[in-house]
Parts: sequence; structure tokens; C-alpha cells
Amino acid sequence: MSSALARPLESALSTMLEQIHKDHERPLAINALHCQLACLGQTDNPQAAKDAANASRQQVEQCMAKCNAAVEAFRNAQQQEVAQIQTVVQRGIAQCTDTARQSLPASPSERQVNRAQQNAEACAKKSFATAGALVPKAEQRLREHAKKLMQATSR
Repeated sequence: MSSALARPLESALSTMLEQIHKDHERPLAINALHCQLACLGQTDNPQAAKDAANASRQQVEQCMAKCNAAVEAFRNAQQQEVAQIQTVVQRGIAQCTDTARQSLPASPSERQVNRAQQNAEACAKKSFATAGALVPKAEQRLREHAKKLMQATSR
């Protein structure tokens, strides 16, 4: 299939991911960095600084991993959303290809092959459009997920 068919979807995904990064992933990463600094004893809270100074290497590593958990969870959610959209496209194109092949006789003419290819292209275009329509819902789910993670890390 033509890469021109994929461009609008790729553009929509790229725009969504860039905006999600700016609006949600960066703030989560900032929270994680503040948390990690506290794990290392760099905090305005004297008791927390003292506790961090007395922490073992393993405790510090566990603390830092816990701090980064929300960022990792959010990145995983982004990957899952993109993978789901890609799966919709792949399934759609596979269906289009199968339908086009099944429409051909055992010894197709050039005209029949061209017609099947045109039908497959038109079908693939619909598959990309269907997948593109999923982007706003994916963005909404990611924004809601980020808000929940932000609330959980702000406690």
C-alpha cells in the first residue's frame, strides 16, 4: 500500500503524542525528578534529608524506581494506544488484501488485477480513516490516565 495513505494517520499520531508529551509526560517526569532528588537527600524537608542520608544503596535505588514508575506506566500506556491503532490498520489492510485476492479468478486478466488493486487501495484508505478516527479517543484515554497518575504521585 502507498505510504501516502499512511501520512494523515502518522501525522495525527505524531501531533497527539507531541501534545501529550508536553501536557502530561513532562510534568510527570518533573515530579519523578523531584521525587528522585528527595531519595538522594536533596529536599527542603530536614527529616526526609536525614532519612535519605541514612538509606542504603538498595533503599535509594528502590526509592528512585518508585519515583519513575508513573512515567514508565504512562509511556507504556502510550505504546499500547499506538499499538492498538496500528493493529486496526494492519487488520484492515489484511482484510482488504484478502478480499482483493478472493475477487480474482484463477487466471486474471491485467484489467481484473488492476481493478482488484484499485479496490484494495480504496479499502485500505478506509482502514486508515477508521484508524485515524480512533486517535481522539486514544488521546482522551491517555489524558485521563495521566491525570490519575499525576494525582497518585502528588500525594
